[in-house]
Amino acid sequence: DQALALEEHGTATWLHAPSPGLLRQFLKAGAKRFVFEGRECGGHVGPRSSFALWESAAAVLERHLDAHPKAELEVAFAGGVHDRLSASMVEAFAGGLAARGVKIGVWLGTAYAFTPEA
Repeated sequence: DQALALEEHGTATWLHAPSPGLLRQFLKAGAKRFVFEGRECGGHVGPRSSFALWESAAAVLERHLDAHPKAELEVAFAGGVHDRLSASMVEAFAGGLAARGVKIGVWLGTAYAFTPEA
């Protein structure tokens, strides 16, 4: 309810969706921006590893898009994205969603705040 109220006032709101069940509830309530952050993250961690969460979340979103093909969704994959291989895994899980118009993002963790580039 808080996210929808913020959205109505023009504040883009991202919901942490650590399980397929919560994601389905959020979609049913009208939410459209989600973060899928696995248990290897800091902060809000859920019961699933990133890869397991990303796979189950992508399946929920695919089913939602089947029923609502014009849905405007934005998702961010987080948790353990730190090299080419992990970024490729995001691409594998998100490719079908991106092809259907879902905006895809990747959140990199706090470890990157301590790199020379940062």
